[in-house]
Amino acid sequence: MKNLLLIFLTSILFSGCGSLHGQNKVIEQFVKKVVETYNQKDSEKFNRLINKNTGLILITTLGPNNSWSKVQKICLDKKCLEKGMAESVGNPYQLFLEEYKTGNLNLNKVEFSEQSYFECDKITKQGIFIASENKFHTLSESVSLFIKHFQDIIGEKPDQKKKSELEKDRAEFKKIEFKSRRVTVNSKAGTFIFYMTYINGKWYLTIIDFASVDCSV
Repeated sequence: MKNLLLIFLTSILFSGCGSLHGQNKVIEQFVKKVVETYNQKDSEKFNRLINKNTGLILITTLGPNNSWSKVQKICLDKKCLEKGMAESVGNPYQLFLEEYKTGNLNLNKVEFSEQSYFECDKITKQGIFIASENKFHTLSESVSLFIKHFQDIIGEKPDQKKKSELEKDRAEFKKIEFKSRRVTVNSKAGTFIFYMTYINGKWYLTIIDFASVDCSV
């Protein structure tokens, strides 16, 4: 009886490990696809990784504070802008999208870690680091700080309509972050941060975080 129980428990353990390994493999493949299309500056393929309903949220800076905007498509090259396939996200972020590449970084080797190994423009370890779900909340926390300091930032109190808009954004972003993994890409060229989110049985690119690597303020 004890032997049967041991075999049963062992089978469950290995079954769980196999399932986790399979999940990680899918995550790795998606991350590799994001970085490869980004390096290739293939705007069309890159935009296919964005969920149409969620869009792509960009975390940028507004003075000393974080800001955010939502787009459906972005351009990774000037030709895309010239053809009017998407609007510029504004400099310096548009320049970063066009110029940043990971160089000879090994895209087949990723690390599942909560550590990002960078601080501003100082990188302590190169590589691709994938965090667990619901570990980073830069987006919703940015909204919370904006709500708290709205009058200091804007110079006037928010009206009820604006308060409702901000609360709606925060609630939506929390839902996204709950199902998201933060991916940090550290290379010689600098750091690129994006979030991947599990939506309806599939991974999508949902957030690009420029603010966390912006040390200009």
